[in-house]
Amino acid sequence: MPVTMPSPPADSLRALARAIEGSPAASREYLGAAAGAPSAWLPQKLYTIDVQDLADGKPIGDVARDVGWRYVLPQPLGAAVSAEVRPDAAGRHRVAHFAQGPQTLQTLELTRQLVEEPRFAAEEYTLQALIVPALYILALWLKNPDPDRDWFVPVEPTDPRLVPGRYYESPAFNDLLRSLAQERMRHPTPEM
Repeated sequence: MPVTMPSPPADSLRALARAIEGSPAASREYLGAAAGAPSAWLPQKLYTIDVQDLADGKPIGDVARDVGWRYVLPQPLGAAVSAEVRPDAAGRHRVAHFAQGPQTLQTLELTRQLVEEPRFAAEEYTLQALIVPALYILALWLKNPDPDRDWFVPVEPTDPRLVPGRYYESPAFNDLLRSLAQERMRHPTPEM
């Protein structure tokens, strides 16, 4: 069974389409082909996790919180734009921001690799995204029905102790993030 992309809710897709349609001309030019068919928008369910939960050794799959959707929008000439759509307090989906640059481009490249990766073809995986703001980590998350069989792939830039593009099995990634979180808790930054 190949890696699948999750199906985003219609409200999320409509919010993204409205943001693209209602953007100023410069933003529409920036988004380029993103105004095309929503099927081209490579959706990823977006999760986040609190650094304290990681430091306490809680498994990612147990404490990751769903915060919305991240879309990678392929562009002409190999470029890409990403968009995050999150529900507000009333549950209405809103575009939180658009981004472009090396991280978005690597996300597109890794997404395409993971979907085609033969080692994941025999099992059921759904492609998601995990952000850990306190550790400066964005990782693609291949979610399996068995959490011990999940895989994580960090996207650059990331903590220097992680290798961008490397495939980490769930137990190893959990251990690594626990260690990073414990270190961060011992040496908090001013924004924590």
